[in-house]
Order: sequence, then structure tokens, then C-alpha cells
Amino acid sequence: QVLEALERALGRDHPNTLASVNNLAGLYYAQGRFVQAEPLLRRALEASERVRGKEHPDTLGIKGNLTALLTKEGKTEEALREFKSLENGLAFWLDAELQGPEGGGLRRRILEAKSRYHDAMFSFGLKYPSEASARLAADVILRWKKRPLQDEAYLVNLMRDANDPNIVAAAKTVHERSATLAAAVLAPKPAPEVVESLKQSLEAAEADLRQRSESYRRYVQARRATAEAVQKALPGDGAYIEYRFFNPFDFDKNTFGKLHLLAVVLRPGAAPAPAPA
Repeated sequence: QVLEALERALGRDHPNTLASVNNLAGLYYAQGRFVQAEPLLRRALEASERVRGKEHPDTLGIKGNLTALLTKEGKTEEALREFKSLENGLAFWLDAELQGPEGGGLRRRILEAKSRYHDAMFSFGLKYPSEASARLAADVILRWKKRPLQDEAYLVNLMRDANDPNIVAAAKTVHERSATLAAAVLAPKPAPEVVESLKQSLEAAEADLRQRSESYRRYVQARRATAEAVQKALPGDGAYIEYRFFNPFDFDKNTFGKLHLLAVVLRPGAAPAPAPA
């Protein structure tokens, strides 16, 4: 009844309406009424992607709920695709420049959500082991290793320390365009065509900075490291081990457990091997 009232008063695609749809789906999930929860989450996700954009934090929250439900239902291939899509959405905020009084709070909110989603991804990989889920876990660990603190300071340091004024100007352009893009995504009514245009503008600025600065080229190369790239760089008898603390997620009970240590082993010519340490 509350949902119907919101739809009449605000419209089916209003953010408050979509939040109620998401909450109702969560209630059905908790009650084990998965058949009723899934179409609600799909409806909310489709509308949120269309109205607020695929990278908006609210959209990512709905996608996370749908992914957990798909896993619970045993739809593991689709769940894995959604986990990959969710990770790409989180990575957008990893690179974003968040400014203004709300920027710090939003960054903390996103990083907290990132931790929960990553814990669920690692738990998924351990519960449903496959080369694809293992590679996702390894890529996630490498992508986010020390990144939030590094990205927060890198462009600022480059603008401060570079001796070439052209590099300083190019770094400033990347910094400003990243902030403009983040603000556009967070606008009350994001315009998809504007967001896409700003993405292309930022990519052009980043390409210009890569051309001018060897330091930035190396930084971007390290930032984009994947498990496959690390494996190719290893000697034939070598191995690389990365560790990550995580709270295992129980998809049946919809709860997180106590802190565990996850180890991911990378060897040349072999699939990544995640395992509890």
C-alpha cells in the first residue's frame, strides 16, 4: 500500500519509489520469497540505471542486492556477471575526484560498500569455485591494493612536483574533469548523454597526460594490473601470493561472519587459486 501511494504521488521512477521497491524486495528476500523479490529488484535496477545512471551509488546498491539474490537462487553464472558489472561500477568511484563538503562522506560510504561487496565476491568464489570467479577475485585484490590512498594524492602531488608546466596543466585538467564527471553522476537527475560526453572528455585528458608524463604512464600501467598480466611477468617457476582480510558472507543467512584471511596464488600458466589462509 505504501509503494502504491508513492507511485501515485511521485511516479514509478522517482528515487524514493525505487528505494521502497528495493526495500520491499529485501523484505521478501529475508522471508525466503525469492520469486517475488527478483522481479522487484530487476525493475528497480532497470529504472535506477536509466534515471540515475549505472555508476550511481544507489544503483550499485540495488545491483548488489540482486546479485546476492541470484546467488541464493543458484543462478551462479548470472550472479558472476553481475559481480563483474558491480566491480566495474565501484572502479568508477575509485578513479573519481570527489569534491565539496559531501565528497569525504560519499567516499567513505562508497569504500564501506566496496568492502561488503568484495567480501561477498570472495565468498562467492570460494563457494562456487571456477577459473572465472578465481580470476575476478585476483583482479579485485590487485585493483584495490592500497589504491584509495594512492589515488587521493597522486594527481595533487603530480601538479605540485612536476617541473614541466605542460604536465602540471594536463594533470590539472584530468583532476578537474574527473571532479566534473563525479558531480554529473551524482546530480539529482543525471543526464546520460552529458555523463557519456564527460567520460569521453576525461579519457581524452588522461590520454594527453599519459603522452606527456612518463610517471603517469607508469602509474596507470600499475593501476591497471590484472592477474593475467602478473602471471605473464612471472618466471616459469615463480609464484606471487597476495593476501586480503575479508568477512565471509553467508548467502543463505544473508549475514557476514568473522574476519578471515584470503590468499590468492598466481602462477604462470595456471588459473588463480584463492583459498582461506
